[in-house]
Amino acid sequence: MLIIGSGSFLADLLTTICIDFTTEELVIYNDVNMPYPDFVSNDFRILKNDDEVINYFEQEDDRFVVAIGNNVNREKVSNKFTSLGGKNVSFISSGALVGKYADISPVGVIITAHACITNGVTVSEGTIIYAFSGIGHFSKIGKYCLLSSNVIMSDTSIGDYCDIGIGVSFVPGKSIGSNCKVGTGSVITKSYGNDLILAGNPAKIFHQ
Repeated sequence: MLIIGSGSFLADLLTTICIDFTTEELVIYNDVNMPYPDFVSNDFRILKNDDEVINYFEQEDDRFVVAIGNNVNREKVSNKFTSLGGKNVSFISSGALVGKYADISPVGVIITAHACITNGVTVSEGTIIYAFSGIGHFSKIGKYCLLSSNVIMSDTSIGDYCDIGIGVSFVPGKSIGSNCKVGTGSVITKSYGNDLILAGNPAKIFHQ
């Protein structure tokens, strides 16, 4: 399987994905000319251009995941590599706890080890959920969101393209719209609309 990425999120994803895949089963590529960490250069096969990617999809494995933290860029990269013949698959770590009746998109979702997703939760295309987050019953997560570690919620709705910082908590039943950013450690005690930066305990609007 191909992993597209080069920076900090690649390092984080390899921590969890190597629980389920050997280094020989994984291939790495990035198209932003960023250097790889030594452990990537030393231990993994690296593709160098789009032609090699196309050949890999055609001859070996058409699956890929996108290890990019920026939500909008992650969607753009997904669309590009789909057009090259790849299939953006979802990766759910065997070390995650996911309810049998959770609705997880088969496209581009990444759920790392030690995350907990309970029954009745919906996770949309391209969303990433980090370790030790607890996504409780009837929560709905929009497409291409990033939930950092230790995010806690239940009966909560999050719109598309949201960036939720480390340790954010939602009072049950409170929600936010699309294109929102929530700062580390914030507590969401009421519902908010779209295109906001929220931070604090209780959270307040810092930019609109």
